Amino acid sequence: MPRLATVAAAALCVGGAAAALAIRASAARRTRGVVCSTWRYLWMRWKLRRADRLVIITDFDRTVTTAYAADGSAGASSHGILESCSALSAAYRKKATALLAHYHPIELDPALTIAEKLPIMQEWYHKAHTLLAEQPITMALIADAVAESKVLIRPGLAEMLARAEARGVPFIAYSAGLGNVVAEVLRQQLGDAGARVPVVANLLLFDGPGGRVSGFGPLIHMYNKSGERVRERVDPALLAGRTVALVMGDGLGDATMADGLGMEVVRVGLINQKEAAEQDSRLPSYTSTFDCVLLGDTSFDFVNELLG
Repeated sequence: MPRLATVAAAALCVGGAAAALAIRASAARRTRGVVCSTWRYLWMRWKLRRADRLVIITDFDRTVTTAYAADGSAGASSHGILESCSALSAAYRKKATALLAHYHPIELDPALTIAEKLPIMQEWYHKAHTLLAEQPITMALIADAVAESKVLIRPGLAEMLARAEARGVPFIAYSAGLGNVVAEVLRQQLGDAGARVPVVANLLLFDGPGGRVSGFGPLIHMYNKSGERVRERVDPALLAGRTVALVMGDGLGDATMADGLGMEVVRVGLINQKEAAEQDSRLPSYTSTFDCVLLGDTSFDFVNELLG
């Protein structure tokens, strides 16, 4: 009964239509793996109501894509797509797999602060990129690697992108992964709509058209993602007049992707782990960082509901 009274009070404060939304928010929290208070749900709906003021900025690896493949194995990241490519040497794949096994648990360790993780993550990127630069990578090889990978787009993402395009809402993919791979995944899995998505990420540089990789652009890692890099790398017209950013990501560092843009920010976090104990260990830091949290590698249905 107290919950119903809270919902009724919310409806009186923000209008009759909010009653149905608040009830749906409570049900979603109980049944669909969403951690979000009724009041926060209503606040997010209110902030996201204006398509002409909104920009969507989303992480890519395990956010746009799923954390698990169809066979239940771990989903490939943009780095992982190249690292598992059969055209690259077995020695390279072995070294890259060893780096992932060593560093990824450190990235996810809730007992370590970002300051403690930062130099370790920079070390990981340096080693991974040094290995990649030694391989005969071309854009054609990247296309083949994406085609043979098990990467999956998260359910509900295609619908979100289509609605964003129809309403004129800029949709930006922001990744600490490999931008060339990100763009190719979007193109192959989402067609022309995916190919139009601006990508802010690490770029492989090539030695001329059709040439091999020759280096990397400025480093973006999971803990230096800010609005500054969005301003540097996307058309300024996309951000003109935008006052609210919807930010989505599965890492704590993703919460800052719109910082510095001068916008109000609505933050949606994802805890992809399916085990309750792992979710519970991460929830305190995620609920203190994000406005709502999706649990268990779920779909974007709840976010599409927020967008109306």
